[in-house]
Amino acid sequence: IIDVLCITETSSFIIEMQNAQHSHFRERTVFYSSLYILNQSRKGEWDFSLRDTFVISFLNFNLPVTGWEKKEYLHHYVTTEKRTSEKLPGSTEYLFFELKRFEKNEREVANDMEKWLYLLKHSGEMSAMPASFEGEGFDAFGEAARISGYTADERIRYEKEMVTELDRKLELKGTKENAFAEGRAEGLMEGRAEGRAEGRAEGIVEGMEKGM
Repeated sequence: IIDVLCITETSSFIIEMQNAQHSHFRERTVFYSSLYILNQSRKGEWDFSLRDTFVISFLNFNLPVTGWEKKEYLHHYVTTEKRTSEKLPGSTEYLFFELKRFEKNEREVANDMEKWLYLLKHSGEMSAMPASFEGEGFDAFGEAARISGYTADERIRYEKEMVTELDRKLELKGTKENAFAEGRAEGLMEGRAEGRAEGRAEGIVEGMEKGM
């Protein structure tokens, strides 16, 4: 039911990706997230404590909303107290990103969130990662995108290379572990021998001092 579920110590993040048009996507999202909240219940004594839940949806179509500016691409729904704006404990926040309304180009994106939206919208037509998109997450995305473009033969060759690399790493790890174990055993043996020799030497010196 859920595309991706990420859990931290205090919060849950439900990630949804929807490519095809769906007229009741928001209602469906509320329903599915409610099932996840129900699954947080505990048998026996339970104080009804719930994680902060955030549902983040990336949509390749426009939601049927009225009074919405053309370039406003984020819908953010929160259950709050009307007068104080206090968030209702245990409630869920919903964020819907409409990629079709996101019109910024590579030079106009101002932060990491906009860079990710740009990648989600344009990666299918890109031949390389933009130079200004730096960081571990963007590098991983670029690598995943590169691999996803492989032909069937290229993918088979890539997977074989990955298996070979994994075998090499496991073999190297095993060799190091064996060398460590052998070195440790050898060191213990040498230590015992040195200890016995030192003990005999100390005994001879002590005997000589006593006139033996």
